[in-house]
Amino acid sequence: MQVKICGITSLEDALAAARHGADFVGLIRAPSVRGVSMDVARQVVRSLPSTTRAVLVFRDAPLDEVVAALAAADCAWVQLHGCETPAYVGELQRQRPGVRIIKAWEISSSHDGAELCGYLRTAADAGVHVDVVLLDVPKGGPHPGMECLGEVSRRLDARPPAVWCAGGLGPASVAATLAAGRYDGADVAGGVEIRPGVKDPDLIRQFVAAARRGG
Repeated sequence: MQVKICGITSLEDALAAARHGADFVGLIRAPSVRGVSMDVARQVVRSLPSTTRAVLVFRDAPLDEVVAALAAADCAWVQLHGCETPAYVGELQRQRPGVRIIKAWEISSSHDGAELCGYLRTAADAGVHVDVVLLDVPKGGPHPGMECLGEVSRRLDARPPAVWCAGGLGPASVAATLAAGRYDGADVAGGVEIRPGVKDPDLIRQFVAAARRGG
């Protein structure tokens, strides 16, 4: 079971996540209270142990911005959290060979799951590889309930190598959420924070342990 602690804003929090067993830390390069500068991103990528990987997170950013940021930070993983098309992903892979792709997909109904399957089929037909699909809930919208996310994860007919869940998770809810679907990982930001952008090491520890039990 893979665990990603997202919205990391400091080296201290990144190292705490690594120390407590997180497999990934997310560095947001998009408008957000949890956004980070490239200086912080480079520092985190350079300082993490080999057991924890950094992910640069973008939302509908120009392709050249994403390519430049990955190169500047020497980062191998990127999360695309907007409406990036398979063609966009393919061009990113062409310009940045070896990049690993996490594609976030907001789910509010099973219809969104059908659209996701179509997206993955289009990508596969074009020779575009997505490493992880992250099933998330709409930002600022009604929460569809973890049952909906679980159903979509079970019904994916164009299943990528990994499916992760996100949205409203915390140490008390992650194990049951993972048990409700066919998930390979869990992603959390606000559920392990003291305040937006500042993580609580003990909540990180609890979350990682609960996710591993649930998986």
